[in-house]
Amino acid sequence: MQGYYLKKEDLNKFIQFLKRKFDVIGPVKRDLYRYEILNDELPVYNHTTYSAKKFFLPPVETLYIYEKNKINAKIKVKPRVMFIHRCDANALLIIDNLYLKDHKDPYYKKRRKNTILIDWPCIPDKNCFCKSMDLVDYFDLRFIDNGKRYFVEYHSKN
Repeated sequence: MQGYYLKKEDLNKFIQFLKRKFDVIGPVKRDLYRYEILNDELPVYNHTTYSAKKFFLPPVETLYIYEKNKINAKIKVKPRVMFIHRCDANALLIIDNLYLKDHKDPYYKKRRKNTILIDWPCIPDKNCFCKSMDLVDYFDLRFIDNGKRYFVEYHSKN
């Protein structure tokens, strides 16, 4: 296992550093636990009610713009980092197989290629079924909670 240690009190500094170049997404408490772009909060361990899918397959998106008799179909996606629970990363792997294998979706592909996945610890609840699934490692970085600090393991999901 290759990686380094990050003190828990330095997590906010790490996230602020990431925000200089990336949108940083993680599980947060709103009305329910869901994935959102982090503002001033830190990602939570709680199991999320909603998946991270909306960041890869938005319900509404502009595919192109018609201006001055020209079609502009440029796909613009800001690079982002997502703190994601292992079960949701595995769900993303299934979606990747649908949208990136035989019939590649250029919009989905651009979002995935511009997203770094950080495997974030989760506290399973009574509705969690992760232990019954054959989950795989699908992340770029993994944060392992060691009490006062995180062990940050690096790994490529590709």
